[in-house]
Amino acid sequence: MTHLTDIPAELLQHIGQYIATSAAIKNLVLTCHFCNHHFRYLLWKRITIRTDTPTAFSNLLKVHARFVLRIRFQGAVNNEFYRITFPALVTFQHTFPERNSISKYVYSCCIPDFFTRNPTIQDLVLTTHGVAMNLQFWEAIYTSLTTPRRLQINGPRLGMHVIRGGGRAFWRACSRFEEVVYKGKDQAGSAAFGDIDFSRLKRLVYMTTEFPQHSTTFWKRICSCRNLTKLHWGGMIPIRQLASAATHPIWPSLEDLRLGVVQGSDQELADVIFCHLPPLKQL
Repeated sequence: MTHLTDIPAELLQHIGQYIATSAAIKNLVLTCHFCNHHFRYLLWKRITIRTDTPTAFSNLLKVHARFVLRIRFQGAVNNEFYRITFPALVTFQHTFPERNSISKYVYSCCIPDFFTRNPTIQDLVLTTHGVAMNLQFWEAIYTSLTTPRRLQINGPRLGMHVIRGGGRAFWRACSRFEEVVYKGKDQAGSAAFGDIDFSRLKRLVYMTTEFPQHSTTFWKRICSCRNLTKLHWGGMIPIRQLASAATHPIWPSLEDLRLGVVQGSDQELADVIFCHLPPLKQL
């Protein structure tokens, strides 16, 4: 090969995977017509939609939707952006605005519809500011996503548990993911967990911003997570309840354990660690 145009299309696509920064992509597509033709799709791999993004941009985004792998909605974006289907979408990030600055219609209809249109989402990152997610929001996640992998929620004042059925719907949605990272108000005592199957859950990071209450049933369900490899628990852990529900071992595949407040004696904690847990890589 003596010219750039001699490079096979398959190799060009492979090269494109290593062009990471938006500045590098822009410089590349402006180099020549050939590079523009073969690499301009890279400009659409990562998209951010903000409150001030013009509605007219939604039409252009629809044309290039097949290239989008990651999209972030920041603030109260126009409803038109929720109505776009992205066939290859993997990561969806949504930073919600302050309470009352976004309509209930968005939570009840627009976002659930977005999940239905985009079932390929694997990684879901939600940042909230005192917004109470409703039942439709969590049910859409539970029923729509086909291969969910990671759910990250950062909501210091998240109030989903005050909505009728919202707490249970939240945990049902969590049960569909392999990894859940949660920071917010305690949800462990918000619902009945009797028939929720957490067998898919492999990694759980739970950092509550308040003292957890009434988590007996919750811990029984967590103890039944046979595939759990990572547990970081930032709230209270009822070590006596954990020991009483223990089998040998509780989590056969557990490698990484971090605990917050332990309700019980040091001896009880040691008994659980040495008698009911496998050898850990991190404690």
